[in-house]
Amino acid sequence: MQWPELKALDTLSAGAEIVIERGDEEMLKQLVDQMKVAATALADAPLPAGVKNSGDLEHLLGSLKELAATLDDSEHVHDAVRAFHPVVEKLMETAGVPHTHDHHDHTGHDHGEHDH
Repeated sequence: MQWPELKALDTLSAGAEIVIERGDEEMLKQLVDQMKVAATALADAPLPAGVKNSGDLEHLLGSLKELAATLDDSEHVHDAVRAFHPVVEKLMETAGVPHTHDHHDHTGHDHGEHDH
């Protein structure tokens, strides 16, 4: 199952988690803007042909769109970003899209243990 828009959002949300760990607020703002656009576009687009679990996916996409709206709250943006990636991962799992990251650390999601 290929869903390039979902994979792109996965990469963005994983990258935003790393940026939070680094404390780079300026870069985080840029990523958050991209995440909002990508999440809204993904949620508003029709599901890819042949996708399985479409009912579950529609529900998850609704949750993703609601979460994207919370990214505007600067006081809680870190919490919103941290909540984002698990929803994207669940979408990928439900749709049957392989979940891999092309980060140079290749360690999964314990990015905080490594210098980049």
